[in-house]
Amino acid sequence: MSTNVNGRCVVAFDLDGTVCDSSEGIINSINYALERLGQPTRPAEELITCVGPKLVDSFARLLPESIPPEAGARLYSERYSVKGFRENRLYPGICDVLETLWSMNIPMFTATAKSTRGTLRTLNHFGITHYFREARGCDSGVEKHDLLCNAKAKCPGARVIMVGDRSFDMIAAKSAGCLAVGALWGYGSEIELREAGADVLVGQPSLIMKHLEPMC
Repeated sequence: MSTNVNGRCVVAFDLDGTVCDSSEGIINSINYALERLGQPTRPAEELITCVGPKLVDSFARLLPESIPPEAGARLYSERYSVKGFRENRLYPGICDVLETLWSMNIPMFTATAKSTRGTLRTLNHFGITHYFREARGCDSGVEKHDLLCNAKAKCPGARVIMVGDRSFDMIAAKSAGCLAVGALWGYGSEIELREAGADVLVGQPSLIMKHLEPMC
């Protein structure tokens, strides 16, 4: 596929809450880490806010100052890498979107708070790695903003569109000069996405192409 896509678009996808519903595995793995650290577990409705941000940021909120958040992240990964990532499902219709964009020769990238290793594990688990020109995550020192800027650099002249379900996705998109598409089927609310600067809100995966095709 050529990198010369002037006049076309590039689409960057968040994973958790946008491509897949990974809440069960994430919540179970967070509670596993809390329990191992001698902390009380939390109800799912409280931990749903942890789906999306970086793990260390979530554990910084959940753990007392005496326990470094990195300790929670390590224990989380201990369970998630073996069992948690399998407690996951693709959102209905999302594969049709990926297939359509791929058939249109639209480059796709990942823009997720997962590590690159975790990103590839998830994509390989669902057999959708081949749709993405590049699958990278937020490794040490990397933010979603950087991933979007990388997509822009790899496809000069193209409009980069970020599809995500949380405020972090919208903020990253706007800071990188990208179009921000809010996925209402994920973990963020309409208010959250609007206040974070979403340009477009989409109610379900089957409606994404209705908004993307005119842009591409």
